[in-house]
Amino acid sequence: GANYYGMMASSQRVHNLFAPLVANKQIMLHNVVSYQDASLVCDTDVEVVVPKEKGRIANQLSVIILSKRMLKQWYVAEGTNILYHYGYPSWVDYPILRKARKLGYRVVFDIVENIYAYGNKNASLLHRLKNYTSLRLATRMGEMGDRCFGISDTLVTLCGQLTQNRIPVHLLPISVDVEKVITYKHTKENANAVTVYYGGSFGQKDGIAYLIEGFTKAWKQDKRLHLNLTGKIAKESAGELEQLVQRSEAKEAIHYLGCLPTEKYYERMADADILCMLRVNTVFANSGFPFKLGEYLASGNAVIATRTSDVEKYLTDQENAILIPPEDANQIADAILSLANDEAFRRRVGKVGLTVARENFDAPKVAEYLYNQLMNL
Repeated sequence: GANYYGMMASSQRVHNLFAPLVANKQIMLHNVVSYQDASLVCDTDVEVVVPKEKGRIANQLSVIILSKRMLKQWYVAEGTNILYHYGYPSWVDYPILRKARKLGYRVVFDIVENIYAYGNKNASLLHRLKNYTSLRLATRMGEMGDRCFGISDTLVTLCGQLTQNRIPVHLLPISVDVEKVITYKHTKENANAVTVYYGGSFGQKDGIAYLIEGFTKAWKQDKRLHLNLTGKIAKESAGELEQLVQRSEAKEAIHYLGCLPTEKYYERMADADILCMLRVNTVFANSGFPFKLGEYLASGNAVIATRTSDVEKYLTDQENAILIPPEDANQIADAILSLANDEAFRRRVGKVGLTVARENFDAPKVAEYLYNQLMNL
């Protein structure tokens, strides 16, 4: 369900969960990815197989055929064989899951969003088909799987209902390679500028319009401020960001840097002063958990976060982050200014936030928890 070497949150989650285990030689990891992700495949300890067929339908069908063949080839009779499935099962996954069960694999699901709150607006026909079948197969995870993980307490509850508690459901939080992230932090070139940073998607749940409006309000009072935006823009959202920036009075201080490679993304994030993790007030946004929040906290920089999902389970306002209500540009502006105008406060919040990342989201700790759960299957 995700490319181990990709740049998006799905790939980063998978990579952070399994990289510590692969490094310790505790597991052998194989990954089948679609042809769209082939350019991201690296030559390392993890074997990645890419179907040759192109075209969306042909590629999906080839994923099914190839996965079933590789499941048989990779099966180790004297080992523990597990199929880790990222996300809800769909029409593509169903025959693969059945084949895995028949061969003797244990199956675990990792759920990171509430599909029942997902909007299909502007989605492609193939994407609609995937969502339609996932909605119906989600209630069968209890018979197709052996264990289920949710990225938030809300999703743990939802998965318990979907599986009718036929299989164990556990919380599996976000994870981040803390020690790797902090290596990118170095002395700023321009000590007078204050950089506000957002990295991630630009979907409806992310509240970018509120961020730009709030930043503009803050910039009017403090011209030292700059806003850097980075991430992948979905086709259905193309043009919206540019319009928001052009309408802003602070457009000269707002910079879209594109979708950066992971290393460049970490560099920009670590060198920023204030990191923004925002969400709108919807069921979908409140169900999951912002993956980028772990990376933000690991940078040791001050974070502004929306009070959504399980955020307040880990963060306390004014202590290890600035917490604000969703969809409130005025609160965003106030939070930016409070951090920009008090460097000591900004550094203190970032330092305590780093401690939160180490204690709750450090990749080796989360990976060890996952490993123990898998070994108990």
